[in-house]
This record gives sequence, C-alpha cells and structure tokens, in this order.
Amino acid sequence: MKWFEELRPPKFLRYIYYRLYIFTLETKNSTPKTSVAITLAFTHILQLFFLTLVFLYAVNDKTILVSVFTGNSNIVIAIIALVFLYFFELFYHYKDKHLKYLAEFEKESKKEKNIGTFYLISYLIASFSLLYIGLTWLIPKISPYYN
Repeated sequence: MKWFEELRPPKFLRYIYYRLYIFTLETKNSTPKTSVAITLAFTHILQLFFLTLVFLYAVNDKTILVSVFTGNSNIVIAIIALVFLYFFELFYHYKDKHLKYLAEFEKESKKEKNIGTFYLISYLIASFSLLYIGLTWLIPKISPYYN
C-alpha cells in the first residue's frame, strides 16, 4: 500500500479539506475528521448525481432513469454513499495523511484565509446548485413520469 500512502488529492481538494477541518475545529466538533469526510463524500455524490443526470439526458434513455430511482435502488445508492465515505476516509486519513494537508496550509495569511473561505463557500454552493438544477430541470426533461 506504499503507492496509496503517496497518493494525494489535487491541491484545491486538499485546501477545501483544510478549510472544512478548521471550520469543524472552530465549531467544537468532536469528530472533525469524520465530519469533513462525510461533507466531502456528500458533495461529491451530489456532483456524481448531476453528471449521471447529464449523461442520461445526453443519451435520452428514460429506462435507465426509471431503473435507477425505483425498486431496490435505495440500497444501491446507500452502498455507493458508504463506498464514497470509505474512499474519502482512506484517501485523506490513511496513516494520518490529513496532518500533512493541515500543515501545508496552516501558515496562510489573513487575506489568503478570506479568499480560501470564499472558495470553500463557492464550492459548496456550486455542489448544491448542481443538485437543484438536476432536480428541477433535468429530471423533468428525462423522466417518463413528466409529460
């Protein structure tokens, strides 16, 4: 697993991790590592959901959409969510890799901190906006239940 120890997320994701971690520490969260992993996993699931809807819209296949959101798909979605969470736990926390990411950005200036906070908020708003666009615009266009 040496290759996994050397695997690093892109700089913007490391910074987002850092800002979220600092935010959870400031709010006196008792499990900052887990909270950040859940937040990142959730926002990435929203992005994956949006990209799936865009793909289904592009191929115009309504049968896939129906099969994804009916029946036992809730179990599949829950399993995918747990896999994402596990991936983020490994990706950021394996052998305390997160401490390197925290040290990488801890000496940022006040100006850099303000810019970073803006980027973090923009990232989260964009993730939730993609979900909103997917639910209000794409699903009615590709769902067989809408006319």
